Amino acid sequence: MKVAICIRDEATEPMMDDRFGRAAFFLMVDTADDGEEIVANPSLSLGGGAGVRTVEFLSEQDTEAVVAENVGPNAARALQAAGIRVFRPRHRTARENLAALSAGELTEAAGPTVDSHYGSGGRGRRFRRR
Repeated sequence: MKVAICIRDEATEPMMDDRFGRAAFFLMVDTADDGEEIVANPSLSLGGGAGVRTVEFLSEQDTEAVVAENVGPNAARALQAAGIRVFRPRHRTARENLAALSAGELTEAAGPTVDSHYGSGGRGRRFRRR
């Protein structure tokens, strides 16, 4: 399975980025062969539509799942339409969350986790976890 994990840096042990559409980078992992690479998010500086454009980018990379904390309504709809599953992180680092995903410990999100424009400094609100 090809997994994209939202990260904020290119460190050896990358930390999670709370944002999806405006995540700084993605740790791209192919669980079939343990291949991985860090790629910059081309949508980071877009004025609008970053979440949907990020989904398009990840779909072009044949991504099957993402590990992301804050996913807005437009991005959630686009992810669902693209057939990309969303898992909520439980840990601070990407590798800890990858291990948790492999162990079946991450919860799959059924829809958006925040209101529109949450990650762009807008007035969106965070949804309560269930």
